[in-house]
Amino acid sequence: MAGTQTGWAPGLRLARQTCEACWALHDERASWCLVDPAVQHQADTAPAYRLALVRIPPDEPRGGIGQLQLQPDGDVRGDVDLAVCGPCRRAVLEQIRVDPAYRRHGYGRVLIAAALTLAPGYDWSTTTVDWDDPVARAFWAAIDWPGQLGTPAYCTDMQRAADQLLD
Repeated sequence: MAGTQTGWAPGLRLARQTCEACWALHDERASWCLVDPAVQHQADTAPAYRLALVRIPPDEPRGGIGQLQLQPDGDVRGDVDLAVCGPCRRAVLEQIRVDPAYRRHGYGRVLIAAALTLAPGYDWSTTTVDWDDPVARAFWAAIDWPGQLGTPAYCTDMQRAADQLLD
């Protein structure tokens, strides 16, 4: 009904969609880029001149905290810290950050989607969510989060990786 156009975002080197009705209304969010959250690069092999999801593995592979970064042209605009434990099939999103100038542009949604592709079907949870912050409330309301919000469900491997357990 509104009509869409497909184009190219040369700065990001990605396909772009534009809602014609939104464009006619001068909506700043009338156009968006298509990002595959499953395409993730290691830091040393990430493309330097386009939008890239960069995966930084944890120091402790079993239950340690790693990071995903969203980097247009090598500049980190947002990241998410997460702990994933394969044997326990648990994942905890520790923190998500997006530079204030780039909030409400979809960076956080892409980071969440990328995190979820790392551990599909796992028992997901997050650390504390500031429900008094309207930006945080709006963000989490827009996300189809598959697990528990605000109460992390750490496994013993995650606790051990964080030095919370005595050996």
